[in-house]
Amino acid sequence: MRAIGMWRPPRSAVWCRLPWRKRSRRSGLCATAPGPVVPRPGTDPPLPDKPSIAVLPFQNMSGDPEQEYFVDGMVEEIITALSRIRWLFVIARNSSFTYKGQAVDVKQVGRELGVRYVLEGSVAQVFRSWAK
Repeated sequence: MRAIGMWRPPRSAVWCRLPWRKRSRRSGLCATAPGPVVPRPGTDPPLPDKPSIAVLPFQNMSGDPEQEYFVDGMVEEIITALSRIRWLFVIARNSSFTYKGQAVDVKQVGRELGVRYVLEGSVAQVFRSWAK
């Protein structure tokens, strides 16, 4: 008797050495179960054919911690605007925001994310008193 909710491989599948992989009888190739793609340690993801960019979170140069939302919003708007360009491959916000608050080497980030270009910056809000 099978438990409810248990996944059972089709009879045509041949199992590879690892239990979460199955091999197709037709192609003989192994396929992994759905999940995140994790590169092998020591290897970098290949660069895409078209130009690629990652927008890192900007630094908040003003002393006000409430401005973090403003700074993050600017970065999201830049990512959104760049992603509308069809010939440009843009790394998602979730991937680039993992580097928030860290001092990073831009070349290393480019290798880890598999992009050719990395944009980083800072935002400072200046308050001016117009009334004298």
